[in-house]
Amino acid sequence: MEPSYLIARHLCDVLRKRGVFQLGPAATEAQAHDIVSDNAVQAVIFNAELREGTLAAVLAFRLAAWNIPSLLLTHLHLPQTHPLRRGRPQLIYPFLDHQLEQAVEALFAPPATASFWTTASADVP
Repeated sequence: MEPSYLIARHLCDVLRKRGVFQLGPAATEAQAHDIVSDNAVQAVIFNAELREGTLAAVLAFRLAAWNIPSLLLTHLHLPQTHPLRRGRPQLIYPFLDHQLEQAVEALFAPPATASFWTTASADVP
């Protein structure tokens, strides 16, 4: 879920080149929820900030409840204890394509390797 269409398209292009199958982008939290609830989703990348100026708090809560790995994109550094983080990694704009690729790879890493992403307070290098 990304409020900017151009940024969303770029993110999708980067991930498609890495072989990631995508069901989005979704422009709203409701669209993202429909995609996630109607499909066998392995991971979700979403922006903390919605087009309407609100935060994607409901989606973040549902992803945590459904145990779906997710990556938070944001312009703001949010502490690990923030409700939007809920133990998930975040990338702070601006970031490079290879940083996105590394963060997505970590979402699919075995739990022993992925523990860095769920416990570290630092952002993706």
